[in-house]
Amino acid sequence: MAAEYHFVTNWMIQGTAREVAEVLGDPLGLARWWPSVYLDVREVEPGDPVTHIGRVIDLHTKGWLPEHAEPDGTGVANLIPIS
Repeated sequence: MAAEYHFVTNWMIQGTAREVAEVLGDPLGLARWWPSVYLDVREVEPGDPVTHIGRVIDLHTKGWLPEHAEPDGTGVANLIPIS
């Protein structure tokens, strides 16, 4: 059985709620703005074309430890602010 890990991160991002939502809502851009951590980001399933709920993203990441991780994520909610 593979080991299971749970990582919690806290990000301090300067910007409006909409600006932050736009950055975090574009997972394919992660490798562009943080290439030392996000080595590869691929969309496996597009999900809903409007809300992106059900979208599946594969990530290839690395950090300070001499390990690489390949988590995947599925969109379960879209909380982009209205105003």
